[in-house]
Amino acid sequence: MSKRRWKQFFYGLVFFLIFFALIGLVAFKWNGSKVCLTQAQRNQVAGVGCSGSCQTCQTAMARIKIESANVILYADGTMDLYAQVSDRDQGHGLKNFSYQFLVQGNQPNQAEVFAGQSYVFPSEQKYVIESNLKQPNFFVAKVSFNLNFNQADWLPLASANSNVAINLLNSQFKNKTLSFEVSNGGSIVYKKINLNFLILDQNNNIIGTAKSYLDQLQPLGRYQGILNLPPLSGQPVNLIFQPDSNLYTD
Repeated sequence: MSKRRWKQFFYGLVFFLIFFALIGLVAFKWNGSKVCLTQAQRNQVAGVGCSGSCQTCQTAMARIKIESANVILYADGTMDLYAQVSDRDQGHGLKNFSYQFLVQGNQPNQAEVFAGQSYVFPSEQKYVIESNLKQPNFFVAKVSFNLNFNQADWLPLASANSNVAINLLNSQFKNKTLSFEVSNGGSIVYKKINLNFLILDQNNNIIGTAKSYLDQLQPLGRYQGILNLPPLSGQPVNLIFQPDSNLYTD
């Protein structure tokens, strides 16, 4: 082979090597983005899903944590579901997320889904509650909780502005009821307020839930209420009070 042909062969080989290297680099970057997006959309272990840009979703999903999911079965055939959701970011919260409780039996075809929507503020640890549900016609073997959100709802909100300043002034268990009084200790009018109560026994185990709803509560305003309790399996001794008002919409 002549020297000229060797040069042509050499330059041709170099061209093809560079060409295929560029193709491989593009394919690697595309696959990397696809993997990143897939991971951002669903973290099966944490039970958290996100749709939107990969970087924002990964950041948000790393901050949102599901602590637990549980069921309370009552003797009257009803049940309550609750899960604890935490936002470990001090400056961002979720304006809206959709959630699903999946109640499963021992057989593959034994499953029921209970869905809803909620929100969480920066540095907040909250309970998501579905109460007074009809028990399924199968033995409840497992309860899981998943939430999904859009990265556009991952918003900055100062922690100081995300505290719902509704205080529980007093409460009393009596004759299968819970009487309570709350007050607005803040300076704003709270609208569409959910008053959530998790009822504890003497060992601080959650044995039931109760809910009340207010259209609004003025600053320094008070509200008294009485709730009928479900048929608890133990003696109510204490409670966790969780006021809930979506400050993102105000």
